[in-house]
Amino acid sequence: FTDMPNFPDLSFHQFTDKLKNIYIRSNVSTLPDFGNHPMQNVELIGLPINDFSAFRNTPEIQKFKIVALNNITGFAGFDHIEKMYHLEILGCRNLTNLNDLETLTGSTGQGDWANKISFFARENDNLRNYCGLTNWMLNTEMKIGCFNPPGCTDMRPQFNTQENAYNPTETQIESPAECSL
Repeated sequence: FTDMPNFPDLSFHQFTDKLKNIYIRSNVSTLPDFGNHPMQNVELIGLPINDFSAFRNTPEIQKFKIVALNNITGFAGFDHIEKMYHLEILGCRNLTNLNDLETLTGSTGQGDWANKISFFARENDNLRNYCGLTNWMLNTEMKIGCFNPPGCTDMRPQFNTQENAYNPTETQIESPAECSL
C-alpha cells in the first residue's frame, strides 16, 4: 500500500490464521489494528506514525523491517509480541530505545532456523538503549548466513549495529550492564 492517507479496511483479516506480507510505504498516517494473528513479513517505510499500537495484540511477527519512521521514539504497542525471527531498524532518526520489546523472548524460525534470529540496526542517530532485546538475544542464537549471495563464502552471524548513537555487540546487548549508554 502506498500514498494512501487512510488505510483500507482490513476486516477480511479476521478470517485468516496468519497475515502474510504487509508492505506499507509513505503517506499512510494511521494503521488498522492487525488483531491477534501471527504475521509473516511486515515492512513499514517512511510513515508518519507515532507508535506501533496497530500491533498491540499481535503474538508474533516473522520478519519486521522499519525504515525512516522519524516520529517513532520507541516501540510502544509491541508489548505482546513474543516471537520474531528477523528485526531490521534503519534510519529512524528519533528512535532512542527498544524497551518495549521486552516481551520478545523467542524465534519464529522453523526447521534449520529453529531458535535462530537476525538483527540489524543502522543509521538510527539517537538509538542508545537496546535493553528490550536482552531476553530475546539470550534465549535464541544468531543465524549464520551470507550477506552477499549467490556463491558467497563469507558466512557470519546475521547481526549488525552501525551508525547509531550506540553500536553494541551481541554480547553487550545480552548484558543488563552494557545494553545501553
